[in-house]
Amino acid sequence: MPEIARWKLLGAPSWPLNGKDLATTLGVKHRALLAHLIMEPEPIERDRLATILWPESESAKALHSLRQALVDLRNALGQKESKRLLAEGRLVAFEQYGIETDLAEFEKLENFGGTAESVQEVLRGQLLEGLDAKSAEFQVQLESWRSHFAERALRVIDNTIVVTSDTGGESVNALEEIRAKFARQAPTQQSWPDSTAPMPSAALPRRRGVLWKVGAAAVIGIVVGIAIMLGAFAFSRDFRTTVRDFVSRQENAVPRIAVRPFSARGGLEGERNLAGGVTIGVTYALYSITDRDLFVVTAPNVEPSETSNVQEFADELGVQYLIHGNVEIDQSTVRVFVRFFDAEAGTDIWQDRFDSKLTEAFSLQDEITLRILRGMDIDLSTAERNRLQYLDDTDNLNAWLLAANGVRHLIKLDSRNLDAALASYRKALAADPDYISARRGLAWHALLDVRFGTSEDPVASIREARQHLDVILRRQPNDGMSRALEGLLLILEDDWDGAISSGEEAARLLPGSADVWAVLAHNYSFVGEPDLALSAIERAMELSPGHPDFYHWIKGRAYRLKGEWEPAIEFLRIGMGSGSPSIVQLVELAAAYSAAGRDQEALQTGLQIKQIAPGFKASEWVLHPAFKDPDAQSLEFELLSKAGL
Repeated sequence: MPEIARWKLLGAPSWPLNGKDLATTLGVKHRALLAHLIMEPEPIERDRLATILWPESESAKALHSLRQALVDLRNALGQKESKRLLAEGRLVAFEQYGIETDLAEFEKLENFGGTAESVQEVLRGQLLEGLDAKSAEFQVQLESWRSHFAERALRVIDNTIVVTSDTGGESVNALEEIRAKFARQAPTQQSWPDSTAPMPSAALPRRRGVLWKVGAAAVIGIVVGIAIMLGAFAFSRDFRTTVRDFVSRQENAVPRIAVRPFSARGGLEGERNLAGGVTIGVTYALYSITDRDLFVVTAPNVEPSETSNVQEFADELGVQYLIHGNVEIDQSTVRVFVRFFDAEAGTDIWQDRFDSKLTEAFSLQDEITLRILRGMDIDLSTAERNRLQYLDDTDNLNAWLLAANGVRHLIKLDSRNLDAALASYRKALAADPDYISARRGLAWHALLDVRFGTSEDPVASIREARQHLDVILRRQPNDGMSRALEGLLLILEDDWDGAISSGEEAARLLPGSADVWAVLAHNYSFVGEPDLALSAIERAMELSPGHPDFYHWIKGRAYRLKGEWEPAIEFLRIGMGSGSPSIVQLVELAAAYSAAGRDQEALQTGLQIKQIAPGFKASEWVLHPAFKDPDAQSLEFELLSKAGL
């Protein structure tokens, strides 16, 4: 059997685990965080923890600090014990199975009594003595715990004094001293019910009265004991595991769904553009509600003819449901044929056709999405309905088609497609100067141009992106994709904290967007949080099994910054032989080779970079974006210099 860990919460805390004492090795905030999770074994909301431990910070920054503290605490626990820290979704808990605290010893005294010596041994000091989180909110919570515990401790001490009153002497005197310490922490004693008030030790009644009191205390103790046993079960490992297993089954029961790229029925260019717009619009609309009733997987951007078998396509993505179909333009009418495929049944469970005037085609994505949700008995709130729209904030069909074409090119992230995306977005904005989606696309292009090192004037490109984004956020301040865009812009403007706040807000607004999580992971890597970067990019990969190659270099970068160079190189090399790798991927690989001491491979990769971009300079590259930590910035330059850059 595994050895039981024995933790002290009374007196100076001691929390031994894996050969080290967490009560002395953890930082101030981390000790307070763990103490809070120990004292309240039921799951606690993240917002509450963040407010208690970082009351001086804004909500977003407090949550950010909590996330980092949870990562640090998990690392401190080590690989074997890290699974004790349960931080799924908005709840946090600490699994105490296999850990015995001195509060359990105290409860035995409370329920069954004990000797004067055992009471002195257990009540060696106040609850969590010396603990301080430098937080007024936490101090209030701590004093509340201590006050309630002191009240219980006084009951135990007084009952023990009564039982040992005949022996008197040093034992009673020692208990009296302990009692005085806890009396200063307890609430007003008159607040206790008369039937359970502790007996003042200075005025003991006759023996028969004492026996009556002891008998009453025993009955009350049995009742309290039963209540404590039931309460302990409610928060025991078995009970909480059962609850979590139930919740997990419910989460796993949430259907996984994807939208396969729609095809052009007649093969016309206009049909292909429209099919791309419908595919993107429906996907975006579905993953707007991912966290509630659907887990939406982003399908790879491949032509339907490349993967003709619908069953295989669904199996590759690991989804139960697949939306597929085609688009047809007949003079001034658009027809979209939609099929809802169930991979478990191996057949379409419904088919439908949506018609509209060509000039109103952008409304079809919303109609299709609502039909899908109705078919799955999912009812949307008004707010969720308002979140369905993505490309259709225009009445100009030509602008809508151009913007859809821009999205299709932008997500491929190579220079030729970025140029094509820029041309489409410019035409879309010219067709409708108020078209927010076109401005968003132009801002993305400007920032990606800087990030990929292809901008002739990075400062001007960042300024252009800022101009577009200011217009967007004035009109749509709660758009998740625009907030992700803001995060990337802020990281390039050296506003690291703002970048993370915007990125995390984007993930909250649009939790099902793989690209939102990927951008957040990218930004985490520049503020010294590779663990959070790794977590975010893995979330993005889960949402998008057919993810683009740049997800791999973000993951590789996260591993490199963690000091795990071989896994970094492995991920950075993915896709290297399938075409022209991006310059970012090569730069990351060169840095990883240098960090791993593989100098010859670093130099070879540096030569490859010089062939693609003869004017490449590491001194300029590390400025866009820059690291929050100047030492990390210097190290990055050093690694690239070793690669001949």
